[in-house]
Amino acid sequence: MNSSFDQADFETFVDKIRYVPSTDPSICIFSLGGFTESVRKNPGKCTLIDIDDMY
Repeated sequence: MNSSFDQADFETFVDKIRYVPSTDPSICIFSLGGFTESVRKNPGKCTLIDIDDMY
């Protein structure tokens, strides 16, 4: 699936990572389809990596 990682995906992801037993995890989100503008504008503490960043 090459659709963009959107706000709903981001919120679901952030909700799930709160269960990670760490006080300050380094969080990277990889997306083959890229990210929507709303996610790019507010990534929180997450590092966003799309296909262009990998090559």
